[in-house]
Amino acid sequence: MEYYSVGHCGNVGRGGMFVLSTKCPPMGVQIEIELEIPAFELVPRQFWLRCSGRVIRLESCYQLSGFAVAGRIEEIERYHINIKNEIEKVAVGFLTAQLC
Repeated sequence: MEYYSVGHCGNVGRGGMFVLSTKCPPMGVQIEIELEIPAFELVPRQFWLRCSGRVIRLESCYQLSGFAVAGRIEEIERYHINIKNEIEKVAVGFLTAQLC
């Protein structure tokens, strides 16, 4: 079964993500999500992440709903840009800002 929808990522970590969406995939289904990170001050160009995993939790409260995916997060290389170095620069920038 192929499923396609658009949502907003509420949380991303090394082991998966939580997505807010009006339509949620069924519990336990294998899923692949592409996440676009827009350009911002510390990383001046947009980049994409992919999460491949399984839906492990569904939540609904009032008119909001969402689902958690446990899986692997990896970067999607587009335009042959090494985003890993850019992400490391962002992490260092945030850590430096918090320490100052």
